[in-house]
Amino acid sequence: MTTFDFKYTPTWEPHETTTALRVQARIEALDSMDNDLVSMIQLETADIKASYDSYLRMSGAFFASLGAAEKKALAMAPQNADCRGEVLLLLLGLKPSVLFAYGTAPAFAARIAAGLVEPWLAAIPPAARDRHALRKIEADFVEPAKGVNFKHGYVLSDTGSLRRREVDDAFFAPEAYAPALLMSQIGRALGYPSKHGAKRNSRVNFVVDGGGDDLRAVRRDSDLVEFLVEGPNEIPRAARYYLKCAEAAAPFANLRFALCGRVLARDRVEALARDEHVDETAAAIAKANRTRAPVFDRE
Repeated sequence: MTTFDFKYTPTWEPHETTTALRVQARIEALDSMDNDLVSMIQLETADIKASYDSYLRMSGAFFASLGAAEKKALAMAPQNADCRGEVLLLLLGLKPSVLFAYGTAPAFAARIAAGLVEPWLAAIPPAARDRHALRKIEADFVEPAKGVNFKHGYVLSDTGSLRRREVDDAFFAPEAYAPALLMSQIGRALGYPSKHGAKRNSRVNFVVDGGGDDLRAVRRDSDLVEFLVEGPNEIPRAARYYLKCAEAAAPFANLRFALCGRVLARDRVEALARDEHVDETAAAIAKANRTRAPVFDRE
């Protein structure tokens, strides 16, 4: 089995030791919340590559088979609709589950499950196939926010994840949670780095977007992973999660970090991960976006 060391160790040396220890303690406290994120079952690199290459190939064939009307109703690029970035992180053991749900075309979840995900699971190496399960959401009450309903969606989950109970509860027994807490529970079930009760006001993307220009606008359809965190408090944690994912995904995809629609240079992301220059980065993004703050109104 392949194992990864995902712990990100800050290398900066602040002038005041007390400040360094305080910041380090805060980082360790936040990261301790995600000790259960990495899967207990790690796949060999060859099995990950074979599985991911197969997913991309089969996705291409699946979307090529769709009619024009179906593609128009979906209103999403194939590389976004197939959740390929999420699937890669799932294979890498850095994500408990992937949600296939489409607000503009709810019936498409069953279409992609039958036409892509199920055939893919049957075709990949046994070690990868045995670690994953695909299930349909039947509950009427999986509605974590107004206008958001995941009924008839599908969940592809890692059976080796220490968060598998949270996946079960969030999508298949959501009555266990008050509506105000359900979105947080779903975020944890999907592996996103946000704490319970956090406001979802800052959009994070992992993009495949060449070039090193700092604060450049995200290129359309280049994002592979998207989630919301509470800004500015959770932005350092999101940056550390990105560094873990980018390192593990490097043989398969060159992921860049984007915050509120702006791709950030690597050195800026590393500073954020060390809990440094958060306010300065927020101001720079706000200026680039011509907004008061780099946050989104939706929760």
